Amino acid sequence: MAFPYDNLVSDESLELDSTYYGSWTIKTAGTKRPYNVTVDLESDLVYKYCLQDLIRTPGRSFPALPQFQPKGCEWMTDEQEQVTTLYAWTSLGVLAFVILSFIWGGWQTFRGLFRSTYSPNGEDQQIHFSDVPSMSTYVPQVASNVFAYPLFACDIRSVPEELFDWTDPDHPHSYYDLTKDADELLRGMDMSGKNVFSTLTHWPPKRKKSNSSRKNKAM
Repeated sequence: MAFPYDNLVSDESLELDSTYYGSWTIKTAGTKRPYNVTVDLESDLVYKYCLQDLIRTPGRSFPALPQFQPKGCEWMTDEQEQVTTLYAWTSLGVLAFVILSFIWGGWQTFRGLFRSTYSPNGEDQQIHFSDVPSMSTYVPQVASNVFAYPLFACDIRSVPEELFDWTDPDHPHSYYDLTKDADELLRGMDMSGKNVFSTLTHWPPKRKKSNSSRKNKAM
């Protein structure tokens, strides 16, 4: 904070040189109009040069508090000192907030490299996925103009029928399994369709397995 008006400060301890006494005609640099000026020892003040920019003042200059004015060159009024003090502490608080924000953001980024920062959104409804009547899962599929239903781009042997969201009344889901076609095409070669397609596996809960077993026995 600085008040760089004209870098002049009145000093009552200085005495004016007697050669300046009297009436003078001066011209300003802007208008070049002549002015009559009278210098009187009793009524006129003596000014001296004082650097009023605290940033360029040697020594401590931040925060720009009034006590950092050079000794003997205190130019601020009481009101200016109050405003300067308020601005100085405010600027210090803003700077501290910005630095802490960068530190916190850097720490969050660094911590995210070693531990998960995910936080769930919402509440647990206590409904298991296997208990949802209309449950379905995402299975990699490829649309084809030749087939009425999409083709599976993964091995679906470990996926229960109940997880598919569509059913062909004429063919089982395995009919659309591309990995079987790949195995036929790669027969005799040191390669398997398992190395090309995605892997999809489902592990139903134990109670679901027991229920399925009872249903199969009843049938």
